[in-house]
Amino acid sequence: MPNSVLYYMYLFSLPLIPPFVLRQTGSETNPSKFKSMLAAEFTLILFTCIGVVLLSWAWKILNWVWLKPRKLEKQLRQRGLDGNRYRFLRGDMKDSSRMRSEEREKPIPFTHDYFRRVLPFLHQLLDKYGQSLLNFQQ
Repeated sequence: MPNSVLYYMYLFSLPLIPPFVLRQTGSETNPSKFKSMLAAEFTLILFTCIGVVLLSWAWKILNWVWLKPRKLEKQLRQRGLDGNRYRFLRGDMKDSSRMRSEEREKPIPFTHDYFRRVLPFLHQLLDKYGQSLLNFQQ
């Protein structure tokens, strides 16, 4: 049964395939070459679809990780917010953890100013940029 279906596909698709292609491949008289042509076309279509899907995923990831944060940063800076620049994926986490570990090495002072010890990075940003600041802490 599958051979008869393939044979009818072969017969009905012959008028759709340009004659020069049939002559070059010798498919006018040989259905097995027609099978290989169908397989090659199917493979090409399959890999094209896979490539389109992969490219769309790559674009979405690039947009999510790089383009949207940069656009948001630009818009917020135009509105007057100042702060550190956006850094890919890690944001300000490296600086924040470094400052927190440095602050923990120091002895605890006998004052009520615990904000500097608990959140030293945010304290530094507030001192540097004021109350309206931009912080990329992820």
